[in-house]
Amino acid sequence: MKKILGIFAVAAMMLVACDKDSEGGKSSDYNYSKPKLSAPANPNNNFTFVVDQAQSVTGLKNPDGADDCLLTIAFPPGSSGVAEFEKGGAKELQFSVEEPTKADTKRIKSGTVFRVKNWKNGISSFTIYIGSLKSSGEEATLVAEVNGNDILLQGTILPEPAYTPFRQDVCRNWEIEETIISVKGDEIPAELGVGRKFTGCKLDEISKHLVDKGVKINTLGSEYNVSKIMISPSGKFAIFFSGKDPYYGDYTLKGTDFSYNFKIFEEDNPILAGSARGKLSVSNGYGRLEVNADLKDNSGKSYSINIIFKMKSEAVSF
Repeated sequence: MKKILGIFAVAAMMLVACDKDSEGGKSSDYNYSKPKLSAPANPNNNFTFVVDQAQSVTGLKNPDGADDCLLTIAFPPGSSGVAEFEKGGAKELQFSVEEPTKADTKRIKSGTVFRVKNWKNGISSFTIYIGSLKSSGEEATLVAEVNGNDILLQGTILPEPAYTPFRQDVCRNWEIEETIISVKGDEIPAELGVGRKFTGCKLDEISKHLVDKGVKINTLGSEYNVSKIMISPSGKFAIFFSGKDPYYGDYTLKGTDFSYNFKIFEEDNPILAGSARGKLSVSNGYGRLEVNADLKDNSGKSYSINIIFKMKSEAVSF
């Protein structure tokens, strides 16, 4: 088991957990009447669609090129979403939201067009067409155009909680700008107790640094470097890795309290499972995550780790 992956996966999924922001205010003092970031959440452009598995859908392939059944597709505030397949699991997708062109009007007269940019292996084009969506929680039908052929997807728009300025601040994609990490414990050099700053969240660089300083963990390859985190308004979240499929799961948000249950697999084997809770806050236009964990290294020695993420909002695609 790659213990260091577990550390960072847990940390990344505890998005923006902190008791105090950089201005010295407690997260419980958040001013709900004044959003700190422009709120991009738009129910017509940011939603998660759950496909009715009772319907018969043919002609759809996952990005690996295999015939597959689409389970859910999430379009969060940002330009990176997730398509979850029965066989292929969660796949990252890059998308843009556009008004229909003249060529699109044969499918919808008005509404929104989602152009998926990175589908590959047998699919040269993948576009989702929607007209006016019904209310969250109600049935809807999307039209997927795959290589010139239309596929009707029937299902449900996941219900979304009532929006507040705070929820619209945190429900978006976050890019990780820097990571600060410190480690304390038995036979751990004192210099690791002082926070070391890393650009982005390059887990290969971070894990190698810790190993070089005497922490007995496994290093990670660059494919596990984390680029961004998705917190969808519909209750779905994801961690996007540079060379691996994203982690995709559910979360709950009550006021500023954020919690989730998670299970991480490696080659179909569960390597980490549990639950986490944190606090969400935004300060000076940035998201901030601070998480502490008590762990044991590969030799059984105990140590504690502190991780702080500084994150910025990913630009929306429309």
